[in-house]
Amino acid sequence: MVSGIDALGLMGIFREKPRTKASNALARILTMHDMSEMSYEEGISRSRRQDFPRPVALGVMVIPCGRETKAADVNYLHAVPGVTCDLRREGIGVLLPHNLKGDHFLVAIPDTEEVWRFFGCECRHNSPRPGGWWQLGLHVEWLAEPESNQMADFRSRLGRFFD
Repeated sequence: MVSGIDALGLMGIFREKPRTKASNALARILTMHDMSEMSYEEGISRSRRQDFPRPVALGVMVIPCGRETKAADVNYLHAVPGVTCDLRREGIGVLLPHNLKGDHFLVAIPDTEEVWRFFGCECRHNSPRPGGWWQLGLHVEWLAEPESNQMADFRSRLGRFFD
């Protein structure tokens, strides 16, 4: 038997939307970095909840994927290293040493405890920068949770760049 609320289909309004879930996860990472770099005397800024870009440089991994690619089909062995040039609650600016073509990417970002979080993003711009670098402007759409075999592939790829 379905309860009155479920019969009306109202339970869905209490579920967190994918974009909101991803945005909140990215905000938590931003907060961790803001708090770890804040001096004790500085205290908490009144503007801490505003959505302005923060020039946070973090090593990230960028994984090309298609708009319709299912999370289980993403190939984590295609991850390439990049560096964030700015972060905001719903967006990530990433610098890459070469042009990475595509409309959608997963961006793996480590938090302050070295736990990797994976954000599905739509590419809003892919712009050349001096010195042969490229900047991806990415809008956060969803939070990905890789399967165990995908995490093994991801860690293998990390080892290729950082061991």
